[in-house]
Amino acid sequence: MAEEQIQWDEDIKWDKPATKVEQTPQPQGKNLIDRAKDVATSAGFGAVAGAFSPEIAYGAGRVLEKVPYTPVQMAGRAMKSASIGMDTGKQRALGSLAGGFSGATSETAGQVAELAGAPPYIAESARVLGSFAPVEILTTGAKGVSGLLRTVSPTAANARMALRSVMDDVGVANLAGAKREEVMRRINELRKAPFTTDAQKKLYDVLANDVQTMTGAAAQEARALERSGTREGLEAQRRAKGFAGLSGEVTETKATILQRAKDSLRNLGDATRELSDVGRTLRDRIVARFDEQSLNRSKAYLKQKKLRDDAVQAKEGNGILVNSLPEFNTMMTELRSKLLVDPRTNKIFDELKGATTAPVTEQGLLKAYQNIYQAVEGRRAFAGIDTKGDQAYKIYPSSFEALDAVRRKLGDVAFGKEVAGYEGLTRKVAEEYYKKLSNIQSKYAGEAQDVLQRDYEIASRLIDKFKTKAGAKATAMDRIDATKFASDDKALPGTFFNSRQSVADAIELVGDAALVERQAADFVAKNLNGKDASAARTWITSKQNSDFLSALPNVRRSAEAYITNLERAEARAAGATKVEKRLGVEEKLATGEVKEAPKLGAEEARKVTEQAQEEANRILGTAEPAKRISQIISSNDRTLWDRIAPAIAATPNGRQILGESVRQVLANRAEQGVFGTKLFYEESLKDSLLRTGLIGKQEADQISRQLNEIANVSIGETEKLTLMGRLIKNAIVGYGIPAIPRAVTGTINTIGDVINQRGQINSAAPNLGAR
Repeated sequence: MAEEQIQWDEDIKWDKPATKVEQTPQPQGKNLIDRAKDVATSAGFGAVAGAFSPEIAYGAGRVLEKVPYTPVQMAGRAMKSASIGMDTGKQRALGSLAGGFSGATSETAGQVAELAGAPPYIAESARVLGSFAPVEILTTGAKGVSGLLRTVSPTAANARMALRSVMDDVGVANLAGAKREEVMRRINELRKAPFTTDAQKKLYDVLANDVQTMTGAAAQEARALERSGTREGLEAQRRAKGFAGLSGEVTETKATILQRAKDSLRNLGDATRELSDVGRTLRDRIVARFDEQSLNRSKAYLKQKKLRDDAVQAKEGNGILVNSLPEFNTMMTELRSKLLVDPRTNKIFDELKGATTAPVTEQGLLKAYQNIYQAVEGRRAFAGIDTKGDQAYKIYPSSFEALDAVRRKLGDVAFGKEVAGYEGLTRKVAEEYYKKLSNIQSKYAGEAQDVLQRDYEIASRLIDKFKTKAGAKATAMDRIDATKFASDDKALPGTFFNSRQSVADAIELVGDAALVERQAADFVAKNLNGKDASAARTWITSKQNSDFLSALPNVRRSAEAYITNLERAEARAAGATKVEKRLGVEEKLATGEVKEAPKLGAEEARKVTEQAQEEANRILGTAEPAKRISQIISSNDRTLWDRIAPAIAATPNGRQILGESVRQVLANRAEQGVFGTKLFYEESLKDSLLRTGLIGKQEADQISRQLNEIANVSIGETEKLTLMGRLIKNAIVGYGIPAIPRAVTGTINTIGDVINQRGQINSAAPNLGAR
């Protein structure tokens, strides 16, 4: 019912003074026929008003919205919203029936009060109260009074669906118009695809392949048992040879089953990768994240760098260079004391001519010190021959940018990278001069340089950990042994994957949670490779490994799925081992007379075959593929989910196919019954899927939300309209509108009484008897 279809007075103002309404005199001397007519009249007007319940609810809501009291305004908005869902033929017919009933009970209540001698205000109060309950009773549920009776039925269904105790389950066939379209739209959103059974058929094929493997192994075992009982007497030697051949077949089958299970480890990660490869991948990504090329793609970095460069240009433009700082000159003096000889002129520095020992003699380290000195001193350019005939040089001091380049190279060395020209420099010396140059640049360029080093350079972050404990905590680097980055790639995976916190550190440094997860998967696969199911489960449930895997739920689920599949394969292999032993025994007994062998073999073979067939029937059933998958998803069978989950998990894209199938089946069920589907999913299917690891919690909760939305869209007037709104509407329908003709009749009767002089001796009014 569109808003423009209902016209209400927009000029209602609540600040107008109330108009005094004169009390209409109550007619006197009514007999039972008059009272019956009054009741019938109220019932008629109530029926008409009930048919117009949408308009009444909408109008009353608009009036209540103008009351200067928030709760009343909220009730008004709720009534307006609910009026739209009430505008159907079924709702109008039900409203008309309820309105007539309410009008009749309202007037009857008033008449009874008057007959009892109650004053007028008591009689009117009785009429108001009499109008409430009947409308509420008849409009409470989809089937009126029968719906109300169901609310008191102490059944389990009513207990579970208390909020909808008076409503039947709703399917698309029960809806019409815009509501049906909206429900179907949301069901299709749940489905995530057009209606199809392709996913169910693919999932059936997965289960069929698993059953085929299982029944094939059982058939081999059965054949072995049968053959063990068919040889006797003179065939003893041939039987012995046959058993030996069968034993080889079973051994091969057992090996195939185990190998297939072990090969499924690739669904978890690459077990062939060396730990050093995993560590190198992590280390290279950490370094690459903070290299200059990466930083130059960062708008924030470029913006901060420009602030730093502007500050530097301002100083250099005024002739203030970095070599003017005391810290710079102190560093240069220290370098000269280590070198003794100027690497540019091969002459002893003047201030060091009195030196008696050489502080540095190792050639690689000496070469590194020379490179540092030459880079920070500046450039010597040939200027000609001086007056003494010697070559003269002019020194151009280093710029801030030149120092920055040296500092970056020292930072790379400190981080463990090999840098040309600094091969002989130890990490300790690199860290020392990195900090000296960082301090000089900080003194020179100020805060802008500090921000760049703090936020964008990994080398500075690693070195910061050696400054203060608080600083180390701030960067979370106190938990990482920096020496590992330089010396041992193989140790890095073990460093990062041993606790929840170490995983968080890895993600923080690498900056790519997905990459960390992939490396962790390879790390886990490497450790599980070659272990039997028991050892593998012990590994993932150990205190240390369980802790770090709890931070990587996807890796943990994949590892558990692999182990579950391996356990199942080992169980089958154990069965094959029993067959091997049995064949060995029979091979020995075949040399003698074993009269009972044929009967025993056939009986054992029958049991094996029957058990395998029972399990196959339990999984595949007799329905067509798509229908059977729908039956399994709707089965509420916990043990069946436990049986099929490993096969689905071990199949590439198995979880995806299952997810598509689940959505298709839930969407199909929701078309038939919204609330039953929601209840089934929450009480059964969701738990089975989460428990077996076939679906993630995020997707499971998303399905819950979608089913809730579908259910909410299906709710009708009873749930949408608040109690206050319903009572106001009911009072208007059952009492307010029927009161209009009563008031008019009362006024006309009063005028007639005056004209006819009712009650006087000369009255012209007919005397129908006193009340």
